[in-house]
Amino acid sequence: MAEAPVNETSSENTPQPVSQQERTNRGSKFLLWFGQAIVPLLLGSFLFSGILEGYKSSLGDKKDIIDSYYRPMRMLQASCAMQHQQLANQYGELAANYQLQFGELTHMLTEPESSASLGYEIIPKTIANTTRELSKTIHESNVAVRQCHVDLYIKYEELALVTGTYDKFKRLASTRDKRLGQVDRQLLTKRAPYLAAANTDEMMKLLRKLAISRSDKLLDQTQILKEIGAYANPAIELNRLLMTNELDRFGTEQAFFTSTRNLFAREISSRQSKGFFSYLF
Repeated sequence: MAEAPVNETSSENTPQPVSQQERTNRGSKFLLWFGQAIVPLLLGSFLFSGILEGYKSSLGDKKDIIDSYYRPMRMLQASCAMQHQQLANQYGELAANYQLQFGELTHMLTEPESSASLGYEIIPKTIANTTRELSKTIHESNVAVRQCHVDLYIKYEELALVTGTYDKFKRLASTRDKRLGQVDRQLLTKRAPYLAAANTDEMMKLLRKLAISRSDKLLDQTQILKEIGAYANPAIELNRLLMTNELDRFGTEQAFFTSTRNLFAREISSRQSKGFFSYLF
């Protein structure tokens, strides 16, 4: 029998082993693709996440500034302004009360019959008590207003620090201080003629003297009216001057508040209004 022919495989159909060079080339291409496509994507995702978190944190910081600094400042300023206006009005009330008081004293001397009627003494006593209580209230209000403005100035400083506007704030504060200095110097000059009338003890002595005196002698009336005149107009005008002085101080503080509020509001608003892409750049 003839032997079966041996099947010989053609070299063309036999797979050739992959060379080391080809494997190296493929690996290089993969790394190149990974570096060009995947790595930037991963890094971009991490970077975007970091920026987004930073942006959110920035928004939170701005809200904290409003809640922790700006709003408390506005509330305290409103309280200070109200107290300051009340103080100015109280000086005006005291001036009017002095006018009423000295007018009543004059009436007691010039109209002894009507003032001697039963129960009349309650009128001058009530006026005198009101004057004394109002003077005490003014002293307390004065202390409260000055302290309120000190506390408010501290609030301004804190806002200037957290908003990075301290240098601009100090320039505004310097203008305010100069204006307040001018107002105080004007008061010192104008009040000099009225200082004698500020002696409350002497006025109270006069009131007690009139309360126990019911003389209808012309000489006594003339002398007492002269004493009243020595206190009446100066006391009235002094308190009107103090009212004007407080109104000037109030106007200065209001102008300072307006300028600082605008400064802080612009800074906070400019930060708050920036969008995400503005934050990036």
